[in-house]
Amino acid sequence: MARTQFYKNIVPALPKQGVTRCPPRIKLSAEARKILKIQHRTTAMSYQEDLNNAWAEIEAIKDKLAAKYSKSCARVGVDLHGGRGSLTKGRQNKTSAWNAFIWKMRQIMGEGTDPGCGVLTDITQDANLRARYEATSNKECELYVQELERYKATNAKAQRISARSKTNDIMHTVAAIEDELVNLGLQTNAEAMLVVVKGSTNMTTKPRLFTTERVENFLAGTLKMDPGDFVTHMEGCAIGGLRGAANHKNRLSSAWTFLRELINTKLVEVTGDAAATMKWTQYWWDIVTKYRVVVDGWPNSIPFGNLSDVVKTLHEYESLTRKWQKGKIFFKTLSEQEFAEMDEDQQQQIDNGEIDIPTRKTCSDKGQKRVHLAEGGGLSQKRKRTRAGVSSDERSSTWECHECDYKKAEKFQSIFESYEGKVELIVWDGGNSHSSNEGQRELI
Repeated sequence: MARTQFYKNIVPALPKQGVTRCPPRIKLSAEARKILKIQHRTTAMSYQEDLNNAWAEIEAIKDKLAAKYSKSCARVGVDLHGGRGSLTKGRQNKTSAWNAFIWKMRQIMGEGTDPGCGVLTDITQDANLRARYEATSNKECELYVQELERYKATNAKAQRISARSKTNDIMHTVAAIEDELVNLGLQTNAEAMLVVVKGSTNMTTKPRLFTTERVENFLAGTLKMDPGDFVTHMEGCAIGGLRGAANHKNRLSSAWTFLRELINTKLVEVTGDAAATMKWTQYWWDIVTKYRVVVDGWPNSIPFGNLSDVVKTLHEYESLTRKWQKGKIFFKTLSEQEFAEMDEDQQQQIDNGEIDIPTRKTCSDKGQKRVHLAEGGGLSQKRKRTRAGVSSDERSSTWECHECDYKKAEKFQSIFESYEGKVELIVWDGGNSHSSNEGQRELI
């Protein structure tokens, strides 16, 4: 029996599309078109006005931030991503023929020219150089562009030699990565953490840590980990391996101890007081007011305060130590007029609520029981009434009175006479006992 092939000669039918139908066109009257046109223009004008107001507010914020943090308006605008179309146009990486020509002329001039920022100005303002560029053919300009692109590629992939070039490369690259991470978080709600530490000791780059808000809360709240300690341990591990990470805490403690002793030594040299020590919490009262000196040259990147609270990395300790040793940070002696002006500013800031009044120093004997002095000058002693042993033949009682004189003892004579036998009275006068056996005990 032959095999039967189904659907051999059947061609599948194409799907049918419906008939394209255009909606009926509504013809508006002249008055309706006029009203609709006015509405469109009004909406467009209102939108443009609100948009201009928004840009004006952004410009005001840019000027305020630039003046507050001493930055250029262009830099603040880039950080705010406020440029029109900057998020959609992208970055132009095409090499300019004019830039390639200027670079080639600089290479031809050689190293004999003066370095610095003024070199580019001198080259671009040269009229003969401009005329020479206009006379250059397109083929030569293309060769200059290709040569400059090869030079850029070599510098981008080549290993840095000097410590300065390494530091600059790290700073610029990390700053660009941080900006991209911020943009990524705003667009996708992604959380990120970036840690950059040096892997050798031939660089002076400080550790860089970038974390978003949620990651920072996770490290501090859930893991109970200080980001500064995490970065310093990672730096120690990168430089010295696991042993370096284990010994990093000891190195950090040694650096803190050395810096503290150095600051105390500088303070003793300025004040002449051998017992002077640096007080961070009571800085205004114990240092400025008492010795009339202030710390000058403290870096803005590190808050001024107790070293254990504000300094978290070994690099910061080393940086502060070098600045104290070189004299960039020092104790400045104040005149009476300068101190009066600073005191007035301090009181004004306290009145305005800008700074809080430091609390009173805790007493050194907090938690200890204080010893009170008696009237006679001796130590106060608490005495309890005790009953001495009484025999069957003779009943005797001993009473101890605290700070009792002879006149008070005579008042109680009638009470003691009711007892059978002898009653011995030990009189305490200013902490000294008197007894009859020594010629001072009285029998009543």
